[in-house]
Amino acid sequence: MKSDNGAEDKTESLRTASEEFEKIGISYFSYGLVSRGEVVTSIFSNEEWGRRYRKNHYEKMDPLVLGVVYSSFPLIIWDALHACGKEKKLMMERYEICDVKSGLTLGIKNRESTEVLAVGSTRSPQEFYNLLSDEGFLKKVYTIIRKFYVVHTEISPCLPSGETK
Repeated sequence: MKSDNGAEDKTESLRTASEEFEKIGISYFSYGLVSRGEVVTSIFSNEEWGRRYRKNHYEKMDPLVLGVVYSSFPLIIWDALHACGKEKKLMMERYEICDVKSGLTLGIKNRESTEVLAVGSTRSPQEFYNLLSDEGFLKKVYTIIRKFYVVHTEISPCLPSGETK
């Protein structure tokens, strides 16, 4: 049921996306919108991580967010990232709290903003990346993200239009 400000819909959408992701082996999901260097929106499937992330202003040093926002390369494979210092500590904290072993972050750049999508899994990096080579798996991920977008974005999603088969 829709509420006036849409908060109920957004919470339900996150819960539904998280449940659908769990069914296909993705245990962590987050979405953020960064505009002109400031985080406008951040949503996490793991509430504890979301609270800690916001409280500690991790967006200012998160190598995943900074990497996709300020780089021309829009994809970061978590275990290929060679973080050190505070960034490495942040990554290890995310792994521990969210119980993930592998993941990836994608930045979708618009004119003045970047949408940041991240997914993580309890599977080993090799198992997770094998899943990513499965076209059927990728279609399921696309469908889940597309449904999530309908509620969380006021404009058309940046994902290509059209349904997957």
